[in-house]
Amino acid sequence: SSNGSGRNSCTATNTIIIIKSILTFSSSSS
Repeated sequence: SSNGSGRNSCTATNTIIIIKSILTFSSSSS
């Protein structure tokens, strides 16, 4: 993820993980 070409894909993967975590937290708290 440190190279320039793979930076966008790594950021996208991290975003997906964060979104999944938020969705899991929201569904478990409701």
